[in-house]
Amino acid sequence: MLTRILVILNSVLLCCSLFQWRTSSNYFSSKENINTPSILSSSPDMFCDGTLGENIFTDGDFGSGPETNLSSDVNGYAPGYDYQPSPPPNDGFYTITSNTTFWGSFANSSWVNTGDNSNDPNGYMMVINASFSPGIFYENTVDNLCENTTYQFTADVINLIKPGLNMIKPNLEFLIDDVVLYSTGIIVEDGSWNTYGFTFVSAPGINELKLTVRNSAPGGNGNDLALDNIEFRACGPEIIVNTSIEFICDGETASLEADIIGTQYDTPYFQWQLSTDGGLNWNDVAGANNEELFIGVPVDGDEYRLLVSNSSATIDNPKCRVISNVKEIEITPIYFTHFDTICQGLTFEVGTSTYDASGVYLDSLIATYNCDSIVTTHLTVAPDLGITADLEIMNPFCPSDGNGSITVNNVQNGSGQYVFSIDGDPYQAIPVFEFLQTGNYSISILDHYGCENTLEAELIDPNPLMVNLGEDQVISLGYEYIIPTQVNLPIDNIIWTPEAGLSCSDCLNPVASPGETTTYQVTVIDTKGCVTNSSITISVDNTRKVFIPNAFSPDGDGYNDYFTINAGLDVESIISFEVYNRWGAVVFSMKNFQPNDDNFGWDGYLKGKKMDSGVYVYNAEILFKDGLTERFTGDVTVVE
Repeated sequence: MLTRILVILNSVLLCCSLFQWRTSSNYFSSKENINTPSILSSSPDMFCDGTLGENIFTDGDFGSGPETNLSSDVNGYAPGYDYQPSPPPNDGFYTITSNTTFWGSFANSSWVNTGDNSNDPNGYMMVINASFSPGIFYENTVDNLCENTTYQFTADVINLIKPGLNMIKPNLEFLIDDVVLYSTGIIVEDGSWNTYGFTFVSAPGINELKLTVRNSAPGGNGNDLALDNIEFRACGPEIIVNTSIEFICDGETASLEADIIGTQYDTPYFQWQLSTDGGLNWNDVAGANNEELFIGVPVDGDEYRLLVSNSSATIDNPKCRVISNVKEIEITPIYFTHFDTICQGLTFEVGTSTYDASGVYLDSLIATYNCDSIVTTHLTVAPDLGITADLEIMNPFCPSDGNGSITVNNVQNGSGQYVFSIDGDPYQAIPVFEFLQTGNYSISILDHYGCENTLEAELIDPNPLMVNLGEDQVISLGYEYIIPTQVNLPIDNIIWTPEAGLSCSDCLNPVASPGETTTYQVTVIDTKGCVTNSSITISVDNTRKVFIPNAFSPDGDGYNDYFTINAGLDVESIISFEVYNRWGAVVFSMKNFQPNDDNFGWDGYLKGKKMDSGVYVYNAEILFKDGLTERFTGDVTVVE
């Protein structure tokens, strides 16, 4: 098959003039370019649009390692700065690190937290606190280069200043042989890594170049950045390698062909390479110097790639050539051997053939991608001995709960490898089914050979937790009622609400003495965590039960000798009790005492002198147990 070589006339590498002025962030310095004999032309605002070679800066990613920060920089990456092993670096210093997250309050308040720009968690980057004057971040002299060859010089950069802070922004210059050929312009504080760089063509007779990245913005408040993945690569035409056929059947021949897109090389030279160890080592294929490679009968897993340079003299120089994509040869095999065992009563299908007995069977099929294949099947039919098992049933703890379970134990008479299913659900390796509600279930057990048995199980609701508090009650104010609490199961906790008027809030039979009509609710929790509730209303009859006599005879006969206030249990105390004669003078006074006690009553005397018979007036203020106070007035007759 002939190779198609496509020519793109507007190649990035053909420049109309040697020097250009640019008002954008990417620019040439025409004054300096006049004295730059090391390059033919440069494209500062474009990257290579073809295929790249190997990175000539092998240490441009700063390596990787287990330490977060390197204790020293033996490579001397930044000749214009001093190394600082304890971050964050001060003005004019730099640090090789894998992460800035743990650098303390300064970095966390002003800098974004970032790792290096790779997928390697231990990969390093260079963090720079720029000095007050321009300084070199990175410099490398490259020898053994090729003349008239396109190269790409790039670096990944991140502005470390957090977005929104008004600080100096970095601006980097890329130099070749001390001449500025490209500037990044202002690098905004967006918290992102970005790639900056340019392409150029080396001049005739040039095989060595000094490449430099330096600071052009003033240091001080800001101008903090990180560098990573500094690369210098050859740039050549785009190379796309394809096989002559997409999929290869075992025993068929194959070839590779390359599409070459671009005009970077005037006289391109080709060299095919083969790797048989997964790309670790590559060897030239002898005589394979054309765009097309005839492989013959390939080996499954072999990998091929194409090297392209500008001449046969430079093909062996990794600094002057580009490398195609890697193409792995995948082969569809012809012969397949299959071993299987099925349960008695089942069938095994191979293509259109069906087998139900032990034996060795041979079938010719059309495999993937229309390749012929021969399948040898070694089939064994295992007897179905009848799988047995025990089901351990755990009913839900409480009625209507979904926490029941079924566990399959002691499975026998199968292959020893089992999977389990409930009610036709997909099979699972774990013989436990949880979070089940009450009901009937079918448990299927399937062994490795396809023998199957189904067992039935039923989950039932447990006895419901019940609590009985009896009928609602009516009691007089100040009286008590023991709430008879009956529970049918062992309990773990009991809670009464409200607590007012109860002797306890966490006992079975509390004594209730409410000051007003109250509905008490009890919440009972049994030892399995089941919960139930009940309530009882205790109505309070607050009729005032106070008796004050209208006559008494203080004659010392032991009968009705005292004028005393009598009351029921609804009375908390007698606040005051006074008796007056007909002229309004107090003849008896008593405060803060309990009723029904003659010791707190009037005996008919005043200062040891017996009072005359007649009518006297009394005034009593009484506090009741519901908190109310009432005044009682009347008269009492003293009789002989």
